[in-house]
Amino acid sequence: MRTKILSAMLLVFAATSMFAHGHHQKPLKSEAVNAVRKGDFEQAAVLFVREIKENPSEPRLKQLYSELKTQIRREKLLAGETDPGMIVEIGRPMHQFYTKYGLFGKAEAVDRKIYQAEPNTANGVQLGVTLLNLDRNQEAAELFRKLDLSKAKRGMVLCAALAYARSGDKTASEKLLARFPVGKLDTHSLQLYARCAANNGDVRTASELTARILAKAPEKNHPSLKKNLFASSDFRKIANEKSFQEALKTKSQVQDNCDDCPNRGTSKCEHAGHGGHDHKH
Repeated sequence: MRTKILSAMLLVFAATSMFAHGHHQKPLKSEAVNAVRKGDFEQAAVLFVREIKENPSEPRLKQLYSELKTQIRREKLLAGETDPGMIVEIGRPMHQFYTKYGLFGKAEAVDRKIYQAEPNTANGVQLGVTLLNLDRNQEAAELFRKLDLSKAKRGMVLCAALAYARSGDKTASEKLLARFPVGKLDTHSLQLYARCAANNGDVRTASELTARILAKAPEKNHPSLKKNLFASSDFRKIANEKSFQEALKTKSQVQDNCDDCPNRGTSKCEHAGHGGHDHKH
């Protein structure tokens, strides 16, 4: 199972986190949201009305219901639109909505309309990333080969490198990866780079990046990273390699900062008795 790629720069590890709306707020539990994730917008609308009535003090339900109603209106508008500029204007927020809920099949249809309306690199990459999320890696690679990535942003290029790596074109993948010094990559880029290296069978690089990613991540994030990233099929080729297994044992070098934590300094602090937080900043 592959971890889904939300965008060219962001990997998704916790599907519920996008509904938390605040670092310390509990994730929203909603049957309406579950219906949206299944693509059943009609049922979701009915459930939102009921849940809002039952939980009038929960603002997230009202916000998400409003977003759903807007999306439904956009779908109707796009269906009858022929102007290329309007197709792009309506389609882009539709893509964001579908991607947010993991509805990549619906996103593909919109992305194809957008790319046909304005066949530029950015729109092509958007479609390519959606194809990657659908595990249609050969199609994604073929599309990326048609695009001019010479001036593309780093995330776009790394997604192209991943498409090549997954489809078995190690040479093309490594050529793109060579454009970026590993030491200057941000967290999300490191994860994409590591996926590419692992698919390419580059055990040394993939293991080194795995250790670096875990070292830079808070310890509380390690279980999610190990389950959703390093146990994914992107790392299948190197899963049993000794250096990779050793890299997975890397401890975090980051101290959690809870300056904005309402439970800071109290017995309710989740780190109480475990060394606490770093309160220096």
